[in-house]
Amino acid sequence: MNSYEKELKYDGLIALLERWSGPREPILMFTGHNLGSPRATHFDVNGLDRFGQRTSVATRSLRALSDGLEYTNNLGGVEHSGIPRLTVFGGHPDCSAMTLVAGRETLGFGYWIITPSRLAWVTLPQPAEESSSQGPEQSLLGLARGIGSGLRGLLGDKEAEKDTENKDVEKPPPPPPMVTVLQVPRQEIAVSVAERRMPAAYNREKIGCLRLTLPDGSGLDFSTDGIESAQWVFASVTGQR
Repeated sequence: MNSYEKELKYDGLIALLERWSGPREPILMFTGHNLGSPRATHFDVNGLDRFGQRTSVATRSLRALSDGLEYTNNLGGVEHSGIPRLTVFGGHPDCSAMTLVAGRETLGFGYWIITPSRLAWVTLPQPAEESSSQGPEQSLLGLARGIGSGLRGLLGDKEAEKDTENKDVEKPPPPPPMVTVLQVPRQEIAVSVAERRMPAAYNREKIGCLRLTLPDGSGLDFSTDGIESAQWVFASVTGQR
């Protein structure tokens, strides 16, 4: 978990996620992810380039040359030198995993959540007063801070609530509900640990992943810090922790 996610956690994100899932559906894993970002999403699908676009043989050759030059001249400093949060894999462009993330360019930032009953990707609605010039993470962080103040009662901060009443200050509005953009029943997902080899454009040759495989063999790989981390997440998701 990075510093951004930690700050969101203490500002009430966990409480929001728990309100979304309900008391009888524990959250086994969640991770923030910008589904429309080329830096955060990688594609390993036959017939598509690593950005998820259909390519011809000539286009793939030019893309590979561009990747090699980019990596050579800008070690560690280019848009695609970091490890993507998610890899979508499959045998063809119309596979189930690609169908699942269809329209990703407009989805922006949200949270992947795994519970005993489903995999879901959810978002927080953006308030009207948020500036459109802010990035998805910046605007969401501002929203989470505001939500944090509105969650004090939910989090058991009775003293803060009492102070608000004594000062005759209008209480903040209740937090907005999280929006479920897509979801898949858990019985349709096979969970495993995998080691993924990355293209030369990225700064690590191999990464450990939590792999979610759909019935047609396509799926999603969530990147972790290594195989041990992936095994830890796997144990949590499968109820072994």
